[in-house]
Formats: sequence, C-alpha cells, structure tokens
Amino acid sequence: MQRKLDFARRSDEELIKESGLILDFDEIARKGSMTREETAIAKWYGIYSSRQAGTHMARVVIPGGRMTSTQVRALASLAARYSFNRLSFTTRQSAQFHRLKVTELAALLRDLHAAGLSTFHGCGDVTRNVAACSWAPICPHRRFDVLPYAQATSAFLSDCRDLDNLPRKFKITFSGCPGDCGQPSINCVGLTAIVRRRPDGGEEQGFRVRIGGGLGWRAFLARELFSFVPADRVTQVCRAVGLLFRDHGDRQIRMYARLKFVVDRLGIEECRRIVCENLDRENVNRGDFEVGPAAECGEPVPPRPQRRPDPCGDDGRAIQQIMIPKGEIEAPHLLRIAELAEIYGDKCVYSSNRQNLEIHDVDPARLSELCQEIAKLGLRTDGFHGLRDVVACVGTTYCPLAVGCTHDMFDRLQSVVHQEKYGPIRDRVLVHISGCPNSCSQFQIGDIGLRGLRIREKVGSTEAYRIVVGGDLEQLGQTVGDFKIDDCVRVVTAILDTFLDHVRRTGTEDTLAGHVRVAGLDPYRRAVDRLAIRYDQMAENPLELSVFTGQGRTAMDLATNARDIPCQAACPAHTHVPEYIRHIAHGRYEEAHRINQEDNVLPNILGRICTRPCEARCRYQWTSTRGQVRICHLKRSAADHKPQPSRPLPAWFGPSGKRVAIVGAGPAGLAAARELKRYGHEVTVFERERYVGGQIAMGIPRFRLPQAVIDEDFAAILNSGIEVHLAEPIDRRQMGRLLETYDAVLLAVGANRPHTLRLPGLPEGLAIEGLRFMKHYNEGRPMPVTGDVVVIGGGFTAVDCARSARRLVGRDGRVSIMYRRGQAQMAATEEEHQALREESICVETLVTPVSATASDGRIESLTFERNVLGEPDAGGKPRFIPIPGSHFTVPCRTLILAIGQTQEWDALPDGVELAGGHATSSAGLFVAGDFASGSGDIIHSVASGKQAADEIDTLLTGRRRRETVVEIQQAPLTGRTRDHDLVYPQAMPMLYPQQRAGNQEVELGLSTDASREHAWRCYLCNHKFEIDQDKCIHCDWCIRVSPRDCIRRLRTLDRDERGQPVKWEEVPKDREADTTYIWIDSDNCIRCGNCISVCPVDAISLRQVGQATCSSCGDT
Repeated sequence: MQRKLDFARRSDEELIKESGLILDFDEIARKGSMTREETAIAKWYGIYSSRQAGTHMARVVIPGGRMTSTQVRALASLAARYSFNRLSFTTRQSAQFHRLKVTELAALLRDLHAAGLSTFHGCGDVTRNVAACSWAPICPHRRFDVLPYAQATSAFLSDCRDLDNLPRKFKITFSGCPGDCGQPSINCVGLTAIVRRRPDGGEEQGFRVRIGGGLGWRAFLARELFSFVPADRVTQVCRAVGLLFRDHGDRQIRMYARLKFVVDRLGIEECRRIVCENLDRENVNRGDFEVGPAAECGEPVPPRPQRRPDPCGDDGRAIQQIMIPKGEIEAPHLLRIAELAEIYGDKCVYSSNRQNLEIHDVDPARLSELCQEIAKLGLRTDGFHGLRDVVACVGTTYCPLAVGCTHDMFDRLQSVVHQEKYGPIRDRVLVHISGCPNSCSQFQIGDIGLRGLRIREKVGSTEAYRIVVGGDLEQLGQTVGDFKIDDCVRVVTAILDTFLDHVRRTGTEDTLAGHVRVAGLDPYRRAVDRLAIRYDQMAENPLELSVFTGQGRTAMDLATNARDIPCQAACPAHTHVPEYIRHIAHGRYEEAHRINQEDNVLPNILGRICTRPCEARCRYQWTSTRGQVRICHLKRSAADHKPQPSRPLPAWFGPSGKRVAIVGAGPAGLAAARELKRYGHEVTVFERERYVGGQIAMGIPRFRLPQAVIDEDFAAILNSGIEVHLAEPIDRRQMGRLLETYDAVLLAVGANRPHTLRLPGLPEGLAIEGLRFMKHYNEGRPMPVTGDVVVIGGGFTAVDCARSARRLVGRDGRVSIMYRRGQAQMAATEEEHQALREESICVETLVTPVSATASDGRIESLTFERNVLGEPDAGGKPRFIPIPGSHFTVPCRTLILAIGQTQEWDALPDGVELAGGHATSSAGLFVAGDFASGSGDIIHSVASGKQAADEIDTLLTGRRRRETVVEIQQAPLTGRTRDHDLVYPQAMPMLYPQQRAGNQEVELGLSTDASREHAWRCYLCNHKFEIDQDKCIHCDWCIRVSPRDCIRRLRTLDRDERGQPVKWEEVPKDREADTTYIWIDSDNCIRCGNCISVCPVDAISLRQVGQATCSSCGDT
C-alpha cells in the first residue's frame, strides 16, 4: 500500500498521533514491552520512558497541588509497591513514580483510579497539570482563592477531546495575587487574580491573562493578552488560547512546537484577534474584557511573598512547609506526612512549585509540636524560598533526556548554601539545577541557575554545567560560562561572595536578580574570571566547511561538497542536481531548467540522452530498495514543462576585444563557444557539415532525440551572437591561418575515425560503419538494410543502430546485437535493454566474431565463439577469454560495426602535439571533447568544452576570472517527509512497441504530477546538517530520533589534509565519558531533519550548499 502524500511536512510524532491515542495497558503487560508507537502514545496516559532500560515513569496529575491525606496515603502505598519505595514531586506540583515495570503499569493505573488519582494528561501533547500558587486557599495577599478555578480549568480542558492532539505540551498556572507565586510569566497561559473597581463603585473578581511564556532551550516571558477577564469566563479563555495553539503551532519541528513560538511569530495583537474569534465562535461574551491598564484594587504585595519565615494564612492559621531535598521522598515519610496532615492540618497536603510539601490550617500553638514530628523524619522546616531551598530535577538519576547528574550537583552545593556567612543573603538567592535544556527545574529564573551539559576533552568528555545569574520572574538569567562539575562549586561560591560583599557595602534589601537588574552581569563575570578557569586541552571542533555562510574557497570546502553531494560530484559538468530537483518538487520548472542550462549547457538534449553518471552515485539507492532518483528524467521534465523556450544566458563580462576560433560544432565546441562568448570574447565556429551538432545531430536517432529539442538548445547558444560557418572543413593549412588570425583556436572535431574489424571471409566494404549508418538514417537517406541484421558492439551507438535497423526492416526482420563481454559491461541502461526487448532485438553477450561467409558480394552468415570473463585489463574492463569448441553460426545479411572510433589527427598542424588536458604544444591552440580524450559521451564533451573555455580565457586575459567555490547559506527544512520514501514512482511513459515504426519519440516524458512525485524522493543532499561541537551538550537526543545509523558517538575522529573524515572510533552508549564528539556522518545522512527538530541547544545547523563558479567581482 502507498500512503497518500499531501506534501505537508510533519514530525514523526504527528504521524504517530494520527493513528490514534488509545492504548491497552493490559495487552502491553501481556507482551512485556511497548512498541515505538505505543511508547509515544503512552505519554498521553502520563507514562514516560525512564533512563533505566525497560522501566517507565508515571506522572500523577495534581491540579493546583492539593491532595487529600487519603490520596497521599495511596501514593505512599503505591510507591512502596511499584516504585522502590520512593516518589518525586515536580515544579509543576505533580507526583512521579520511577523505575516502573511495564508489566505493572496497568495495575498501577487501576490503583491510582481507585484512590481518585490519575496520570491522564500527565505528559503528552495536551493540557498538562494545571498549577496554582500553593498558598492559593489561605494566602494573606490573595485577591481571592484561585484553586477552584485551577481545578475547574483542569477538569474542563481534560474533557475537551478536540484539544487532545496539540502540537506539544500546553501549560497553565494560576496565581492568587500580583506576587505571582504561581509563576504566570513562564507558562503558556499565566493567570493572575485581580479585583477591579466597577463604574458603580463595586468590585469584580477576574484575572489578568498572559500567554506565550516558557523556558526550555529558548526562553520567553509571557505577554499580556487581556488585562482583565471576569473570573466566570477564564476557563473559556484558556480553551480559546488552546485552540490558537492547536491551529497555529508548529507540527514540523518539535523544538518550535510551543505556544511561545506562536506568540513570537504572530505577535500578541494577532494572537489576541484569533483568540477573540475563537471566543466569538463559541458565543463567549467578551464585552467586558479589558486590554491595557486595568484599575486594580488591593494592597501592594511584597516581592517573593512566600519567603516569609513563619507563614500564616489570612485567618491566622499557620502554614507549615516541609523541605523535600531533590524533590524525592521515601514512601514511609510520605505516609507519615499524610498522618500529620490529619492530626495537625486540614487533612490535605499541598505540593509547591519548589518541589516541597505543605500542611495548612495548623493551630499556631501546635506548630512547634508539628515541626518536631517532621524533624524526626530527617526533613527540614525552615530555609524556604531562599539559598538552602535548592530546586533540582531528577537528572540522570531517572530521566533519559538528562546529561547532568543533578542530584550529585545538589549534594556538592550543600556545603556552600549552608555556610553561616551567607546569613545576610540567605533569603535573597534561589538556586535551580537542571539536567538538560528542557529546564524542568526552571534554571533560567533562578538567581543562580545551572544547566547540565558535557565539555569535550582532548579525548572523551566530562560532565559540566552552564551557569546563569540574575534570573527571576521578570528577567531571565544571563550566562556566566560553562564549567566542569569540579569547578562549579568554586564558581557558585564566587558569585555568592560577590553578592554578599555588595549587600554588606550598600545595605540593600534587593535580591541577587535585583542587583543584576541594576548593575548588570559584569561584577559577577569579573569574580568568576579571577578564578582563572581555563579549558585549553580540548579536541578540535571538526567543522567541515571553512565559513558558516558565504563562499567556501578552500580544498576542504570543495571536498566536503563532493562528499555530501555525490551526484553533483559525479556529473562531469558539476550540475547542481539537488537544487534543480528541489525547484521541480515545488513546481518551479523555469528555475530548474535555468540551473541545468547554466551547468550542463544542453539541458533539453541531455534530459534525453545523458549517460547519467550522477544516478550511479545517487545516495537514495544506498538507502532505499526502490532505486536511485531518476535524475535524468527530471532534467527532461524541467525542459518539457518550463513556460517558455530556452534563451541565451547573459554575459559575465563586457567585450574583451579578443577573437577565438572554434573548429567543430559538436557538444564540446558549442559548450566552449557559449562560455567564451559569456567571457566577452568574439567567437567564430567552423563546421564541416551542413548543420551543427556533431554526433548529437548525426549519431543519435530522432526517436530518442527529436530535432526540435536539438534546435532549441543550439539556438540558445548561437543566438547569443556567435558566428557560425557551416560546410567549411578546416585542414592543416587553414588551421595555420586561423592561428595567425585569431587570438586563440580551439580544436573540437570529435573522434570520427571508426575502428575496423577484419574477419576471415568478410569482403572489404560489406560491413557498414555504425556512425555512418546513423548519419544517413538521421539525414533521412537511410542505407539499404535487408534480411537478418547483426550489430557488433556494446555501446550506445550499437543500441541506436539496432533500434534504427528495426525500424527499417520492420517487425518481421531479425535484428541482433552481439557483444564480447557481459550485459553489465554494456553502456545501455536498463530502460534501453527493456526497449530492446520490446522491439524484439536479440542481445547476445559473451560472444566474439571469428569469421564470415559471403556469396555474390553479400554477407550470408557470421561465426562466433563464446567467452568467459577473466581479470580486468588495464582499462578496468574484464578480459574476455574464448571457450574452445564453442563456435556457432548466425545468419546475417546486413552487418553493422559499432565497435568505437578514434581521433583523426590530420587536423593538427605539423609538429603540434597534445600536451595533456586541453593544451597543445602550440601556445594558442587548444583541444576539447572527444578529440582531446578519445571517444566518450555528450556530458563529458560538454564539461571538456567548458573547461577549455576557462583555460582560453585565462590565456587571453592573463588571469583566472572565474573560480570554483562552494555557495553556503542557511536554509529551512526541506519539506520532505519519510512518506516520500514509501513511494513507488511512475515509470517513464513509453510509446507502445507496436507504434514504434517511425521517428516518433519513444519516451513520452513525465507529467507534472509524476515529476513532483519523483522529485520529492530526492533527499536533497545539498542540505547539510552539522553539529557544532562547541554547542553540543552530548544529550544524544539526535541519535534517538535518527532513522539511520548516521549520527555517531565518537571517541576519536581522524581527518585527511583536506579535512575529510577518514577514520573514527565509536563508543558504546553507556560510556558517555569516552564520547568526544556526537557527529553526523554525511555519507549516511538522509536529510530527514529529525535531529534538528529535537536538538535542545540549537547546536545543529542546516545549510544549503552547492558547487558553483563565480566571477572575481562576486557575480555568478
């Protein structure tokens, strides 16, 4: 079955989600494992993979952070039963079970449901746990209790099935006062309770609504959507924002699939317009919503209001906080906390966004007694919202995405944060530690934030952290530097000492973030610089291009381009294959044709008869079972579907005053003529035939190459102002005059002297030479062909002669090709072999003619002997070895010899010899095409002509005016999806065999739809994905999503003098410390884009590259 292509790029996760979000965990338990698709969908059920192989995490949703003591008891019991006696709490107030067995997931989910708890929507691309300030019900600064709104919003949105498939996670939080303890500025939707005064003097409860906040690899603070929304409609507003995200979020690159990027891309005004449309569509009255300043009633709120040492509610009842180090608690301790909540509190336990727990409604008279009970558990009851209250995610202890062991970093910092000298600043500094850029512990809003990474050594790498300073809910932390784990304590100490010194000198009451807001980062950078931490012994950054964008001019750039784009490197004319295919994929045929015309000169012609060296090197056939991209067919498609005929290309330079004569109007001569004219020289072409084209016009039958196609390509060259003299052969004497008259002469007369075959019994003159046969055929005066026709040879000319002979003798005659080697050594493509079979042309291989029989001046038969293949000869072809006694005879009335041809040297002046390449021993005389290198194909002749033109211009001007470079520019993802790799593309439509009687073209060309289908198969290898090792944190997320073994963990990487990788040593996944590089092997990369979609630190670049020639002035 073939999937329907809609040409809309989506991530792999989007494709999985489209198949449905239903899982049967009992069936999974019976299987004992999850498929990749099941693992992805399990996130909707709050189930996530753990770092420990074969285990999982389950995240329990706790809206607003409030749990009944009964629920807490259940969590403790289930942690003891399923999760090795431990439970974690997150900064989103959820609870997490770790190291769960897949066979026990169904039982856990049932047990949670029985306790009134759920993991549904704990993870996945949905509305996540709706958070709220943990003091929401009793805070003395609250405008009103927002917890019921958080719980109602969670319940409502969880039931909205049309929000089940969002681009990515959607986070909402409520804060009860302008102190914003609920952290609204870093959430997708942040709601702050306010009370406004009505015109009648009364008061009305509502919310300030901000959207587009979020941390992660690229952090944003939320922007105001409405300054006031009445409280009774806030849930509908949250849904309307969810619909905005659903409809406008990025479903292509998951790293950009967050609401914050929608707001950044569209702007807050456009987002507000869309939200209002969504509200109107659902008949939500927004007439009393406010935009702009709202008249808010209420007393001012101190900064960081939760840092007060002995908090109590607005009713005077105490709030007892319980510090949970690293957010992880043992099941017996959690059970005891539930009991204490029943004894001393309101029979509920509250989780905070600092991973701590709270008991509310405590009688102040019994507070000391409660603290003593908590102390018996080894848990602290002081130091909250300050230096000792360090927040750390689970890091590499459990998380498969983490690169930093945050629990180890937490332990290392304890010796610092508990130092008595920091008493004066203890409640003014918050420390957050994240194990990866996802920022689950919100490192960007800590006064001091640490984010895990790895720093490469000379060999291998070491755990490290990026340290940021000055973050809070109003500003994001700024980077001080990246430091190995052993240096982090020193750096944090230096930062704290600097702030402590500032507080002692000024007596300020500000926080560390407040100081950075005023003084900037310089005081802290200077303090860290004084530590003189240097990491000089690092392995080189093995970048494969000399510049990030622009023109690469080094040997490394050219070698990298050749390795990355094998089709362009294989093309003798260096046609920018992927780029013209990209244009075809988008329906831009004129642009595609222009690239071909620029690079290979004869795009209409070569789109039909090129020998296709590019296709043999196509990367697609290395990785697909469906063969290479049909590059040549697509070249023709560009020519067939362009909106107007080919036109002459513009000149590169103005008139030079130099004159060049070209002898021979074949592909090499005409290619050189065009280039020399563009260089600004006057060009005159001399051709001995009555028409231009050489072997293109004489040797290729019109049923393969129509005359109109030939005429169009030649007109685009000659109409640029090139003078042509037809039917004017040039001999040695005339060559001498040309050398005297012109500044340079190019000899491109081809290889026209046929090889001969002398056979016993074959009278001289009875065999027809293949090129002569084809010349007569194409001129409309075919040579007489009768009876059985035998063509000897295995090249293109042999095939063309046989197919032309078939048209002359009709369907009843017998036409055979006899070749001395095997079919694999024949030049014909598989499509041409198919045409031979369809046209009833017999191909006999591994046979050599040994004699002929003739009578009355006519051939009657040929005798052959069979061969076997031996070792390769000097030219690389296998030797053919006769088999004794294998002679056999075939009838033959017409014998055509197509066994190759060579040069006629009479065109060279006396004493002049070839000097290699395009030069001769005569300074002003050059050679090109088959005359320079022997009989070849059209694309090599074109390339030779272009190269000769470059050499002639250098001679005439004294400098090389155009050079080969690699053009490099940043690029978006290609738009390909993996669906395109499942396509069985349409074959080239052909004329039915019974219709092939004359010169009507056999190959009919691809339609526009078929052309696009073929084009989208191309990997577009001119798109280069590369990891900047100075940014890479060794998280290995790219390796996880790669569909091929193209991203490798390397210990060493050896490169040659051109910067190309020649040898590397890989390391196993469980030996992270041995990994020096995570490196993309371009040879195996299929340009799917999965890696760049998940890289959390923007370390993977995507650039479009391609070899080109440019003028010294910079024009191309």
